[in-house]
Amino acid sequence: MTWDRLGVVSLHLKRDVWGTARFLNTLAPYWGESPDVILDLSACTFLNAEGAAILAAFVLHRQQWGRQTQIDWETVSAEIRRQLGRWELTKLFGANNHPWTDNAIPLFHQTELDGEAVEGYIGTVIRAGDNMPAMTPDLVKETNRSLCELLVNIFEHAGSPCGGLAIGQYYPHVKEVQFCVCDLGLGLARKVQQAGFAQNCCGSAIQWALEEGHSTKSGPGGLGLFMLREFVKVNGGSLRILANTGYYAQKGVNRTAQSMLTPFPGTLIQIGLLIRPDEVYTIQ
Repeated sequence: MTWDRLGVVSLHLKRDVWGTARFLNTLAPYWGESPDVILDLSACTFLNAEGAAILAAFVLHRQQWGRQTQIDWETVSAEIRRQLGRWELTKLFGANNHPWTDNAIPLFHQTELDGEAVEGYIGTVIRAGDNMPAMTPDLVKETNRSLCELLVNIFEHAGSPCGGLAIGQYYPHVKEVQFCVCDLGLGLARKVQQAGFAQNCCGSAIQWALEEGHSTKSGPGGLGLFMLREFVKVNGGSLRILANTGYYAQKGVNRTAQSMLTPFPGTLIQIGLLIRPDEVYTIQ
């Protein structure tokens, strides 16, 4: 059996699109039909929640192609191994997980939609401990519904062979939580374009999907991303979306959309929220 050795680089908490592109570029040749892979993490000193989501999607997608992906554990630092275990990513490589702490939002993966499990994950895992900003009960309900819609959309829109996943991390030293939803389906940008909304640029297609009421399915929809985008504005947090060759980033009220040379084969949505104990957010 022939195995290719693949180096995984760091993906830091404060990164720009080029840091993400560099991380994706390493994996790009191995998403589809390719040799079995051994991951070398000797150059990976930090992995944020976005990197964890990409890595989990990479392994799960390759499984659909009947390809094996392993880690050379001799190249993994104790800190990275502990973090992979708390995210429950180690089970993807046949290793033991580490005890869960509230700071980690461990991997949630479904190949078919289980609505009760989605609601349970949002209510008891994402909102565990200090993972989310303080909100009024009405806003808790609305943000829960928006997060639920993001996960449900994977199964209604994406057509992802390996299903969908979610993962995240609370960073107490900067008082910020990152939460990612990811699939390896058609891709949000391409879905918008195929629906006939004439968006030539993938970045513009993502922007279209963020507007209130915009959806590629008939009937009500489109509120999940819009609601979260508006909350990010008020909170001063961040929203990042990778879809096909499109990249969208929002920091507070500042937004940018552009194309990437290295595509992401699906959709990844990352929400970053600031935890401010002296602020209680409400519906405007």
